[in-house]
Amino acid sequence: MSITTIRAIYKDSIFKPLETPTGLTENQVIELEIRPLPPVTSNPLIMGGKPCITGTRMPIDWVMGYLEAGRSLDQFLSEYPQYAREQVTAAIQYAIEKMGYPEFKHEAKIIAHATHCTRLTAHGAEEIPYSQH
Repeated sequence: MSITTIRAIYKDSIFKPLETPTGLTENQVIELEIRPLPPVTSNPLIMGGKPCITGTRMPIDWVMGYLEAGRSLDQFLSEYPQYAREQVTAAIQYAIEKMGYPEFKHEAKIIAHATHCTRLTAHGAEEIPYSQH
């Protein structure tokens, strides 16, 4: 039995092939293996292949530079409301853990929130009350 790989996108509750499948016959059963994308991806057709927050054109190096300049995650989300907090936080953690961004590796970076803050380190995120930082 040969295996044919079909790349598809899930949209409007339907899996749609990204390209026309070949080697299939009528009434053939197709088994799908669904793998989530990492929070940061690179595509040569998007932003010249720069790693971006998955599904966007926002380069992760731009986000990391924004935070390194002393701005907070809340400021970023206020300026770019199309991004969800969870989406950006996951991308930041991925950049720290998998891409080796050194500005966060050896010292904690504090990102302010309304009643708490998140300390991002190479080991993940830690929620702390304002009174502790």
